[in-house]
Amino acid sequence: MALFCVKITENVNKDKRMTIKKFFVILIFPILVGLIQIPTLGELLWSNETTHNVNYGAHLAVSVGSFLVLAVFSLLIYKWLGGTSIDWTNWSWKIIGTAVIAAVLSQAIQFGLSIITKTPTRDSETLTALHSCIGSITILTLLVLSPVLEEILFQGILQQEILGKFRPYLAIGITAIIFALIHGYSLGIGTLELLFSGLAYALAFWYTDDLKCPMLAHGLSNLIVMILLLW
Repeated sequence: MALFCVKITENVNKDKRMTIKKFFVILIFPILVGLIQIPTLGELLWSNETTHNVNYGAHLAVSVGSFLVLAVFSLLIYKWLGGTSIDWTNWSWKIIGTAVIAAVLSQAIQFGLSIITKTPTRDSETLTALHSCIGSITILTLLVLSPVLEEILFQGILQQEILGKFRPYLAIGITAIIFALIHGYSLGIGTLELLFSGLAYALAFWYTDDLKCPMLAHGLSNLIVMILLLW
């Protein structure tokens, strides 16, 4: 009986500690969102630069340097909340296939919406950067750095750990809405389009239970957008 009571007390204390951890991460979540945008500062030309006058080393340091620091920081928070380790060596057809389907469907829906609403899809700043000396950094950030950081934050920390006790459809929906609002900055057609990307990544993670899947889906989505930009 004494052992049983001790076990219950230990479980209660463990739950309290986890609740405190989650509450703390919720409080700093807006800061985390801002921090993971730092690598994107290196993917575009700065105000004092032209396509042929670029400080490549500075852009590389901003994108890659900040990514390495933030990736370690984000993974530490993810693990602190109880997240499982990411097995980078295991790439099943389920993970790859789900990522491809999520990326293609989300971008097809967004493309369809842009046609129906006659919303411009051109991103002049990104297009200029792609045609400049920092094009390789822009590609690296779009396809790898941003997807990795954002999916650790949104799917790993938010969907899996903070909203993990919610029903799946609630966790997926809340994660997708927050993703869209943060990227869309306002309530409009652009935010609605981004909602489908958020849903695609959240569903991909829920279906595979592997963070690599939404990372890959996110990177492939950005690849599709980049190809359309350059087309």
